Amino acid sequence: MLPLLKTMGKVPFPADQVEAHQLELKKIVKIIDQNKTLKSKKKPEEPVPVLDNIEALTTKDGEGNDIVSW
Repeated sequence: MLPLLKTMGKVPFPADQVEAHQLELKKIVKIIDQNKTLKSKKKPEEPVPVLDNIEALTTKDGEGNDIVSW
């Protein structure tokens, strides 16, 4: 059993949506980089979308195979 405080606020993330979420994170990084150049030129910056962070949890099944859950 996991300690209660380590699991609070965490819910399983659907595995089929992980790739789309990671693409969105890459877009956010790109926007942040663009905003750095816009800020240096004293131009208005683009708004940065907010996404929740996801973490990979790797466990082993009874046969010793790695299982990755998000």
